[in-house]
Amino acid sequence: PHATRHTPHATRHTQRSRAQSYDWGPAMDELFFSPGALGMTGILKGDDGSEIVRLEQLLWVLDGPLLCEAITGVVWSKYVEMLEDDKSKELAFQRQTQLARFFGGQISLFAKLCMGRSYNCIAWMEQAYPYSMLVSMCQSPYVPHIFRAACCDLVKSLYLDRYPQLVNCGRPALP
Repeated sequence: PHATRHTPHATRHTQRSRAQSYDWGPAMDELFFSPGALGMTGILKGDDGSEIVRLEQLLWVLDGPLLCEAITGVVWSKYVEMLEDDKSKELAFQRQTQLARFFGGQISLFAKLCMGRSYNCIAWMEQAYPYSMLVSMCQSPYVPHIFRAACCDLVKSLYLDRYPQLVNCGRPALP
């Protein structure tokens, strides 16, 4: 679900969308709404033709008053007025919020699956969510706090609460 693009100045997180249609509905082949259907700009194309957007651009809607201006360049109050004036933009905003909540719930689910040292889940999740990617998402000021907390829970489940941390962990040793 994620890809990380490294630039000389920053690490950018991206969310891949398999959707091609602007009118998504149940029982369709697409996974969810396309970035274009959500009114997102700055869409990149992946090697396989998929659309890639920055994670911050997808998730900012979870904390609009705090992140709207930083991500969209528009003050939150003006953005709300724009949504009220244009029902298609309001629908796209609601869809983006739905997708962002789904993605946050997915990260929380992954953290819970790895709790209790479930090593099968941990082995798979380590491949999908490298430590550096999760830590980067946890520290990004442009990712909503609720999503950052879910990422911190996943870091804890994947990389901290596991056996063994050290070869001699739990054994008495002299310094």
